[in-house]
Amino acid sequence: MTNAPIPVRPARQTPSASVIERACFAALVARSSNERPVVAAARLWPDDKLPAMALGAKSAQALGTLTGWGSDLVTESVGAFFASLGQMSAIAQIIDRGVSIPMGQADKITIPYRSAEPGEAPWVGEGEPTRVLSYGFSSADLGPTRKAATITVVSGELVRRSGAEPIFRRMLREDAGRTLDAAYLSTDAATTAGAAGLLYGVTARTSFGDPREDMADLAKAVSSSGEVVFITSPARAASAKVLQPELAPLILASPALADDRLVALDPAALLHGFGGAPEITTSIEALLHMSDDGDPIRASGVTADPVRSLFQTDAVALRMEITMAFAKTSSRAAAYMDGVAW
Repeated sequence: MTNAPIPVRPARQTPSASVIERACFAALVARSSNERPVVAAARLWPDDKLPAMALGAKSAQALGTLTGWGSDLVTESVGAFFASLGQMSAIAQIIDRGVSIPMGQADKITIPYRSAEPGEAPWVGEGEPTRVLSYGFSSADLGPTRKAATITVVSGELVRRSGAEPIFRRMLREDAGRTLDAAYLSTDAATTAGAAGLLYGVTARTSFGDPREDMADLAKAVSSSGEVVFITSPARAASAKVLQPELAPLILASPALADDRLVALDPAALLHGFGGAPEITTSIEALLHMSDDGDPIRASGVTADPVRSLFQTDAVALRMEITMAFAKTSSRAAAYMDGVAW
């Protein structure tokens, strides 16, 4: 009798931020060199199959050795990319302290959470009944997912240089970090295009004029789990760390906040959801309105300015769309104050 060989599953690649960064860079290189993005990714990183998968490879055979779980890893890599932004995003620094959920193609997920204090299991004597702990649960809706999109423009000459990748990665991460913070730390209500910010519906508190009192007041307001971080503008964060050096590990900086605003969050009371593989498209022919407003190039009564022809200036534009969602598991997960002047 012949023993059948035991099937060995290939080692599972670890999702990382580099998947998204490399996929975007490969798309730029491909547009500049007139090749398919998947081919460019495979050529640039022959030992890393996931960037090509993120760019839309249709099957395992197209990549040689990619197995069926590759698409799941790409989805996980979206969350890993945001979590890796570090000093470029205050929210990125606290994502791993909450609950992150790969949402795949789901538009909304209902997450249960404990709504009462944990029960106590006392000592039990011989022959005595064991106490039955009862739990109260509430739920939070993570979603519906919303689209976050950004366009990055670089020169064709830069893309063709051998050292272009780290420069591009820096630009991409800066844009992504600012986008993430602006979405989370907004006071805006939900719209058909965007999710409600964490500060929506939260009443601004009044500054006492003293950093210690201000932080203590906000910390008391976000006491759902006992954790707290403070987020403010880069200049205010630097000032706070000088005035209260013992609190420096709890103070994060975000350029998305006004200089007189101080935000407190409970990281453990936040839910983060990221959708499937990002949509990545490029162009070398488009005419763009080079502005955060993104007005139509020409419309009734409106003329966009400044505009840029990618073809005329030998530039490449990359457009990346990522679906994401976030939510609070407690109404006390966020608090903020305006008028901070210390």
